[in-house]
Amino acid sequence: MMYMHDKMVGTGGDEVKKKKKKSPLAAKLTEVYAENPYGLYKKGSQFVVKNQQTGHVKGTHASRENAMRQFRLLEGIAHGWKPTGRK
Repeated sequence: MMYMHDKMVGTGGDEVKKKKKKSPLAAKLTEVYAENPYGLYKKGSQFVVKNQQTGHVKGTHASRENAMRQFRLLEGIAHGWKPTGRK
């Protein structure tokens, strides 16, 4: 399937659906990788790290930097990295 502007065009031609649009701010803050089930979102003044497959919130942070630290930690663990506790 190919995406053309806001319509999904399939090979059959009769399956046309509107594509859901995100706000520019949400698109910037949402960081999703295909191999990583975690996402980073902004909810009010807090940044939330959430498992997108289960909907479980892993943590909320006041700063984006701290949320990114946790996001990268969870991403590393998902790829097989084992934390040592050292910096």
